[in-house]
Amino acid sequence: MSIRMLSVELVPLTHDLAVRMSTMPELRGERPLRPSRLKNLRDFLKAGEFGDPNWATVVVKDGDGTECRANGNHSSHVLAELPPDKFPQDLQAAIQHYEIDSLADAKPLFQRFDAPLSARTNTDTMAGYRAEHEDLAALDLPFLVQVGNAIDFYLTRTPALAVGGIPPVHYGSRDHGLYFGEIEYRNFALWLYRWNNSKHSDFTGRSGVMAEALADWKTRPALASEFWGYVFLENHPDPSHESRELVDTIKDMIGKPKYKQADYRSKSKRLWSRFRRLAEAEARTTAKSETEVPVVHGAIAAHSEPRSGQSVAANN
Repeated sequence: MSIRMLSVELVPLTHDLAVRMSTMPELRGERPLRPSRLKNLRDFLKAGEFGDPNWATVVVKDGDGTECRANGNHSSHVLAELPPDKFPQDLQAAIQHYEIDSLADAKPLFQRFDAPLSARTNTDTMAGYRAEHEDLAALDLPFLVQVGNAIDFYLTRTPALAVGGIPPVHYGSRDHGLYFGEIEYRNFALWLYRWNNSKHSDFTGRSGVMAEALADWKTRPALASEFWGYVFLENHPDPSHESRELVDTIKDMIGKPKYKQADYRSKSKRLWSRFRRLAEAEARTTAKSETEVPVVHGAIAAHSEPRSGQSVAANN
């Protein structure tokens, strides 16, 4: 195997350059255009977040001397299709020029570009979003990824949030950290983190379950803290309590492909709703009993027992 980098040039990114790169003969074995990757790059362009591209060309020594494109198929394609007046300004392209002995060296050359093991994962990307918020500094990155997934599920799967039939703005999985730009969602993450090392902390990885936890926390924060604390810790003394029933339900659902995240949320919502109704009914009963005062002969009795020095007979 022989792969030699001959030079690297940094040049202004222009529409003509993008067209030249996109129409250049490809090195045999270059990955085909993938619609999802093209969409991702177009979204970056629309958002003004497209960065300086890294491209590569190669000449096969035992070939006919033609310069071929080795890296940059997708990015040059989306740039070339833009009208010149929509082309991003003030960017540069880094172009690496290689030489290989034969086509047998093509595969190892491709592996130098965008290697899966070196690519940033969603967790790696979350680190950048966490750095923007000091209040999240102590929270684990995998945990924040799970919370971001739950927020996204909540926003996209809660019909009541739609305005005029249009759901709230949501972000791609790689950019769920953008949700933490809103303090409400950072506070939700901080609230949830108290159970990060609990018996059932793995439940945070169930977007449907955590979407319901978010909805409950937003509407009944005190009751949500009580209920979800019992769920994560599985420590309510009553074995038939709603929190224990939910734990058993979730454990039974895990590993069964027929259950989707919407099913997890539906089960969670049903048991939370029952718990909330019972808790609120009990609170109303308690409040009513505390405000009721016995009446004796049309007068309010301050005490159920006779006052000091007063005989029982005097009350009759």
